[in-house]
Amino acid sequence: MVLGGLDLSKNHFAIIMKNMKNGEYHCYVGWSSLSAIKKWKKVCSDFYTFYYLPKKGKGEYQEHYDMEAGKTLREAVAISISNFVIRTGGKYPVLVSLEGYAYSGSQVVGLAEITRPVKEMMYDSFCAIRIHDPLSLKMWAGSGNFSKEQVLNEARKHVNFPDILCQGKSNPGFDLADALFLKTMLEWEVKVRNDPEYMRYLNEKQIQVFNRVTRGNPVNLLNRPFLAIEQPKIKRSKAKEN
Repeated sequence: MVLGGLDLSKNHFAIIMKNMKNGEYHCYVGWSSLSAIKKWKKVCSDFYTFYYLPKKGKGEYQEHYDMEAGKTLREAVAISISNFVIRTGGKYPVLVSLEGYAYSGSQVVGLAEITRPVKEMMYDSFCAIRIHDPLSLKMWAGSGNFSKEQVLNEARKHVNFPDILCQGKSNPGFDLADALFLKTMLEWEVKVRNDPEYMRYLNEKQIQVFNRVTRGNPVNLLNRPFLAIEQPKIKRSKAKEN
């Protein structure tokens, strides 16, 4: 089984893929600055693959850019997932966790249009897609009140992201941190679905993520299906079935 955590935005993304069989993982980053990517490639290890995502051209209509950006994101994410599955030894069930929208944001509609091709690609490829709301991600990291910087600091306690990726107000470190926690949340969901006893290893906030319901998701996480045409079957323990 291959798990992934995907943080997706208009002109940048990060996806962390992990093979559950052997523990191998890889980080893929898309960014809209070619000079920055060249700099990162010189410093970062082989655990990182970078893609250039073109910026909006001078005089280019926003609608045209949005459509082209969606296509570019779809291609880059599709290549990332397929390459990782191939490099880790063959065909596996693929589960991907990604962050939903903060509906109070000012660019929700545009972001939804741009990222839709990526979700359609995963859906059509029979990836099992788990969507988490932003608050759940922050709660899993430590607190629903966490800032981007605090989420990144917590992530760096678990994974040694290079300093060069975590500098400045806008950096891929924020995307990588979200992708890491999305992947981790999915990993624990698989464990708990297999054996509910794993819930005792989680802290109070993380347990709330499994149990909480919202207006958009009135059913708790463990009773909510993945978004996919055909989802991999995750065996439930007898305790859970009863």
